[in-house]
Amino acid sequence: MFTILKKEITSYLSSLVAYVTIGVFLLVSGLFLWVFLDSSILSYGYASLNSLFSTAPYLFMFLVPAITMRSLAEERKEGTFELLLTRPLTDWQIVLGKYFASLVLVFFALIPTLVYYYSVYVLGTSQGNIDTGEVIGSYIGLFLLGSGFCAIGLFASSISKNQVIAFTIAVFLCFFFYSGFDSLSQLLSLQNLSLENWGINEHYQSVSRGVLDTRDLVYFILLTGLFICLTLFVLIKQRQKSLNNKTLLRTIAVLILLGVISSVSFTRFDFTKDKRFTISPVSRNIMDSLKAPVHITVYLQGDNFPGGMKRLQRATRDMLSDLQAYSHDKLQFIFSVPSTYFNSKSFYINITQAAAGRKRRIEQ
Repeated sequence: MFTILKKEITSYLSSLVAYVTIGVFLLVSGLFLWVFLDSSILSYGYASLNSLFSTAPYLFMFLVPAITMRSLAEERKEGTFELLLTRPLTDWQIVLGKYFASLVLVFFALIPTLVYYYSVYVLGTSQGNIDTGEVIGSYIGLFLLGSGFCAIGLFASSISKNQVIAFTIAVFLCFFFYSGFDSLSQLLSLQNLSLENWGINEHYQSVSRGVLDTRDLVYFILLTGLFICLTLFVLIKQRQKSLNNKTLLRTIAVLILLGVISSVSFTRFDFTKDKRFTISPVSRNIMDSLKAPVHITVYLQGDNFPGGMKRLQRATRDMLSDLQAYSHDKLQFIFSVPSTYFNSKSFYINITQAAAGRKRRIEQ
């Protein structure tokens, strides 16, 4: 496996593809962080890298497929994959070697972004006024996201000999697993199925706050393991070999067992400086003892909020997410545009009741 890993990294670094791809990623992420007004940290007004970590997943949807598209597609197109199979290497060693090589390149792409952290650290109103723990958690979430995208990109590269087709399939799958389940969960007939928990976005947002939940970690492990197993399955079928692969079956069994364990028991690690996402035992007991579902509507949704309102919106969402984690899914919440409340019938009923109460008090 290490031979394949070394060969792949050397091959990437000897071509302009890796340098151009990583360079474009750093340039675009820098523009979103400092220049574009909608996501600029200068207009946000707080020493935080939230805008970087909110736009990076969409950049990763193109960065990672560009790295992985040649992993297996080029080998099969040039006929070198058959030569690779003649060496004393197993299918697992080939797949894992190419996967970890892609992951190393993703890690290399993240290292230069530490300059952004240093810049915010120095330019804060009081130097060092940035939550380092939150940034560490966000980088962990971004690395886990990259690991999942690498597995998806490797799978896309295994089903086609054309790099462009492999790139297109990988971009589509990355986008679907990141945002597709969120869109499906908004459909009226699917709102009660909690489909957003199947998507990457829900788990990435949880980790990027600076909180590492073991359920989120297991999700990324399962996602990565699933697509690596699918890649191995495709290679076995292409070679018309028997599917009686004990290692593959054992891996699938371990992934299933890991998923069952994470659904029963979990723990959370709060990296933030003030431990603001750590729930007290009293609050945990209250959430655990809920006897009926509780639905909360937060009228704090909008695109043109100033920096302070965006920070309040994020803090409210984070608090409700933490409480939801201990409620056994009995606590449900949605964010809505305030105008939907002011135009609703309940708003006018409340106003009428308040006016009637005021009139009675005046008459008394």
